[in-house]
Amino acid sequence: MQAYKRFNQNIAIWLYPITVYIFTYTWVNHEVFSILGILMMLDIISGVAKTVIVGTKPTSRRFVIGIISKILVLIIPMILWITAKGVLWIELKGFVNIVLSMLVLAESYSVLQNIISVRQRKEIEEYDAMTAVLNFILKEVKRFIEESFKR
Repeated sequence: MQAYKRFNQNIAIWLYPITVYIFTYTWVNHEVFSILGILMMLDIISGVAKTVIVGTKPTSRRFVIGIISKILVLIIPMILWITAKGVLWIELKGFVNIVLSMLVLAESYSVLQNIISVRQRKEIEEYDAMTAVLNFILKEVKRFIEESFKR
């Protein structure tokens, strides 16, 4: 139990400055970023509800991995913003806001999947929308890099 308390404190210690930085110094759409955070919390809550109601075996390891994964997703807009600032010739502002919107859609999809599982009281076939979005981001960043060699 003590390990979980320390883990939660460490998350708060790291997440707070990241959030303040994003809201203060970037042109990331703050409203959409906040919506993404809310949807992530709803995904965690609905995922726990699904685990309890559907009867899948809950594990603390799976929960911790999920939390860490969500934190990593939250820093993606900041990574893209820093990249845009560091590589002055790449215009990423529109891309960052598109990515943010896609992350919101992926989280929404996950929450809806959890709600449907709870209502049907069974696991439904999952589609990992977040991984699809992350693969799209990776492919687009790779395209930016490859195009830069053509200049």
